Amino acid sequence: MTIPRCRFTESFEGSNMYYLADPTELTFKKNGGSRWGVKKEFRISLAVSIKGHLDGSSKKGVVLPPIRKSDNKCKWGAIDVDGNIYKDDNFKREILNKIKKLALPLVACFSKSKGLHLYIKFKNWTDAQKVINILHTFLNKLGLPLKTECFPKQAIVDDTGNGIMLPYMEGVGNDWIKSYDEKEFNTGTREEFEEHFYNKRVNAEDIKIELPEEPKTNGEAKDVPDGPSKFTILKKIKDKTIEPHPTMGGKYHSWIQVVIAKCVKEGYGDNEIKELIKEVHQDNRGLGYTWPESYQKQIDYTRRESRFNKSNP
Repeated sequence: MTIPRCRFTESFEGSNMYYLADPTELTFKKNGGSRWGVKKEFRISLAVSIKGHLDGSSKKGVVLPPIRKSDNKCKWGAIDVDGNIYKDDNFKREILNKIKKLALPLVACFSKSKGLHLYIKFKNWTDAQKVINILHTFLNKLGLPLKTECFPKQAIVDDTGNGIMLPYMEGVGNDWIKSYDEKEFNTGTREEFEEHFYNKRVNAEDIKIELPEEPKTNGEAKDVPDGPSKFTILKKIKDKTIEPHPTMGGKYHSWIQVVIAKCVKEGYGDNEIKELIKEVHQDNRGLGYTWPESYQKQIDYTRRESRFNKSNP
């Protein structure tokens, strides 16, 4: 079966690995939304699944990570605003008004639960960490909680990474908000969205990163006071009591990133870091990790000048 490449697919160019969301496997979230059963898809090509997503033939939604595994770069990103916003149209308008006032290059679509998915499109392939920093800069500007989900969630992936459900699933109504007023929201066609999204492309280098400062003690970066220490994280991973990371999600990959960042900040050497992580590594974890190459790759990335700029002591 040959599927012609469409502009929608090009709009969300990035990972070729993805998940399918099944609305028949429904659970309800505490914040008022619903969660569909999501499973990684191995057999069906992304192009075929996107076609089914758009025309309703598959009856499943495509959940796509922005990050490209080969070089950990992205051409788009997204912010997922959920919770009270599902039923609060005034909150939706408040966010949309801020986006307009601040001239942020964000394109707003409804989520399937009628929250907001705020997309950004880049002209060039952009380092995933840069995209994460841009999205968190926008969270700060919009007054949204820093735990608000952003995609990409990971700066480095050895497997698929976390994804967000694409807009314009047939019959769902997760479409682009073309215009709005005090009474209603008006959505645009998919073709109008594709053109608008393309025209909103930006250069990542033109966006000034303004992140909240991390807590510091005596001039040295320490463990974040309201977060678990690296030893607590590793202990909970080992005894399987770890909860999903509050902002990045996942019970392993994201927490390992946190452990590595804490260790690098505190002056640990590469071998010392790997000795700590070795206690929780499992070859059959299903994340594509290999020992010790995958962890060394993350350590090297964290030491880069663009991150913590700390060489191996």
